[in-house]
Amino acid sequence: LMAQFASQATPVDNTPTQVPRLRVALTHISDGRIEYFDQSLVTHVTALTLDLRGLSTLPKERTQYRLGLLTAEKESFGLQGEFGLDPLVVQGQLALKQLQVATLARGLARQLVLQAPAGQVSLSAGFDLAPDDQGRMMGKVQAIALDLTDLSLQAPGAAGPLLAVKALMLHEGVVDLAQRDVRFGRFALRNASVTMALDDQGQGD
Repeated sequence: LMAQFASQATPVDNTPTQVPRLRVALTHISDGRIEYFDQSLVTHVTALTLDLRGLSTLPKERTQYRLGLLTAEKESFGLQGEFGLDPLVVQGQLALKQLQVATLARGLARQLVLQAPAGQVSLSAGFDLAPDDQGRMMGKVQAIALDLTDLSLQAPGAAGPLLAVKALMLHEGVVDLAQRDVRFGRFALRNASVTMALDDQGQGD
């Protein structure tokens, strides 16, 4: 749907196209619950909040949005800002707090087998994005702050963790999609260790 709006907002032949006219003053969902089951991933969202104000497909009008999620493991995700559909543009801030590394590991269980992974991830950033004439998303993601704490990754049957990190910090980050540039102003790593065993041929395990 978003791709359709993007293509209509920048037609190749410059012929005006009509986006279906829609205006909804308020859409609000509170105390929602989601249970997601996969072969390896089970997620329980215990509190879902969605708020849309001024949803409109009319030219140059903006919609205010706010989305909040809280899982049974006390992980939280927040997203808020504004977007427009004609032309397509989206601005806002996101905040991910206390995401458990065990949750990520369960989602990657088909590709990565780990024993009792531990740790927490928090991420925040602001963004201002819009497609260019070719439909490629352009703009910046900035004020990126990534924090990883108490990470422990251990292979099944291993005596100790392959990778352990007490704290990793990446702050003051900027991603410029137009320039294809990624920068971080601050980096810190504390109490990190990597364990590797070598076989008779000198290959890492």
